[in-house]
Amino acid sequence: MSFYPFLSAQLPLIFFDTPAPMSSQAFAEYVAEWLPEEESQALLQLAAGEWPSVPLVDDYRQFDTGLRNQLAILRGTKLNRDASPFLQGNERTDNHIRQILADCVKDENPEHAERLIDQLQKALAEVKTL
Repeated sequence: MSFYPFLSAQLPLIFFDTPAPMSSQAFAEYVAEWLPEEESQALLQLAAGEWPSVPLVDDYRQFDTGLRNQLAILRGTKLNRDASPFLQGNERTDNHIRQILADCVKDENPEHAERLIDQLQKALAEVKTL
């Protein structure tokens, strides 16, 4: 895992109006040779759309599912709609994250709200890889 901060720093910035310079699969194949075997296999599985059973991936998936569930609940409430058909599992977020997401749902600028959500996801990844 000591390679991850370096690798994440090498990921291209993705903007809504530009194509990504390389695919996830191409990136995974390129960096796999510098990672330990178990980590390179996990990265290749993720790039292929599979979920390997790795503690870091499990933590991120649980966090991301909770985040998406909370967003569905907040957006459903805002639209007076039942969010339950859109919820996946029982994962929920803590109060701090819930408040940030509530602010995102209220935000009139959807791009700004999405950037805040991206920052939450990146913050978790940074905490877990240090």
